[in-house]
Parts: sequence; structure tokens; C-alpha cells
Amino acid sequence: MDRDLFFEKLMEGYAGNYDIQRVEEDVQNLPLRARASMHVSESGFVLTRKAQMWSADSDEHVFFYSADTLTSELCEKGIEFAYEEGMKLIDLDGTPNHMCTCLVAIFICNHAESEAISKIEKCRIYKNFQMSLKGWMEVHTICVELDEDRVTSNRYGKDTAKFITELLHPEKRKKSSPFRILKKMLE
Repeated sequence: MDRDLFFEKLMEGYAGNYDIQRVEEDVQNLPLRARASMHVSESGFVLTRKAQMWSADSDEHVFFYSADTLTSELCEKGIEFAYEEGMKLIDLDGTPNHMCTCLVAIFICNHAESEAISKIEKCRIYKNFQMSLKGWMEVHTICVELDEDRVTSNRYGKDTAKFITELLHPEKRKKSSPFRILKKMLE
């Protein structure tokens, strides 16, 4: 699949729930193509919304990179950039109910060096704030190799990798979703 075509398909997949900002020029010599952000607030209450029992806020910030070949150096710089920029976006004082923030670095490439794949898989950046009383932050790393038709991630990024694999291979989606069953029943 063409890298630009897959990038657009990925943007369509994220557009429903995320605020997307496309990047037109290279930032710090990185092939950053877009950034996406999502904020989720959850709460529990009794009888009325004024009787709130708990509240939790979660954020996700995604950094999309696109390069022909993912090198070890590019991978390291991209993860470092996502971490540094993402940490600037975490506001613990302005968000008293902060639960978690996920910083996601997605690398779309035709080919990736084995050292870069190793860095993707071994990335273990995690930070808690005030012994997790103010929440935590974790970095998800994903590499999409289009020539190899492969999606690789670290352990935090498994759900994101699954989502991207479904975009890359729509025929591999689970066949038992309620909407598919309903569609078959109506046919």
C-alpha cells in the first residue's frame, strides 16, 4: 500500500474521536505529518449529576511520522520529541481529576531497520505523578511497515496496533460484531 494513501486512511480512522492538526513542514528535522489529541472525562453520580461520586480525566496525544525508511536514530528522536512535547501538554494543576495521559508515537514507513524495531518494542517510558495520586503517563510506540505488511508496538501500544492492523487489513476484523450479525439478519 502507498504510504500517503495509508496515512490518509489512518487520518480518517482517527478523525471521528480526535482533534487532528496536520503539520506541513518538518519539525526539528523529523518527518512529523500530523498531531492528534483526545480528551475523555468520566464520572459517576447518584440520582443527580450534582451528587457526583468521582470524576477522572484522560488524554491521548498522538504524533504521526512518515518516512521511507525508519532508522534507529529517527526512531529515537521521534519518541523523544513525542515525550517532550507531550509532557508540556500535561497540566496537573489545571486538571484536578487527571487519571492518565497516553503519548503515542506512530511511525509509518516502507521499511524499518531491525535496530529501530527493537527500540519500538523495548520502549518503556512510564511516569506516575505524586505516587499515582495525580495519575500517570505512558508512551505507546507503533511502527507500520508497509512493505513487510507488519505492525509492531511496545507493550503499552498493543490496542493501538490492533486498531491500525484493522485499518491495514479490514478483512481481518472480527466477524462477530453485533452490527455484522444484524446486517446478515436483514439481508
